[in-house]
Amino acid sequence: MLVALNALNARRTRSGKEALAMGIGIHTGPAVVGSIGHASRLEYTIVGSTVNIASRVEALTPRRRGQAAACGAPAPSRRTWSAHCRA
Repeated sequence: MLVALNALNARRTRSGKEALAMGIGIHTGPAVVGSIGHASRLEYTIVGSTVNIASRVEALTPRRRGQAAACGAPAPSRRTWSAHCRA
């Protein structure tokens, strides 16, 4: 996606348009995925702490001057939670 965005931005700037930016947040862990809602209005979604953390990691990308950040959850056998993040 980042390679495609860079190519798109090259074309946009040549034609005098403003470049676009994108942030990506990745976190690993369990989540619930599926269709939620009434039969007349189903929505496919993903929910859980993993999704919330990924959203927060993505929100950090502008502050870290990066386009992507990844954060991994600790092994389930650990008693303490200490994520290791990198951008």
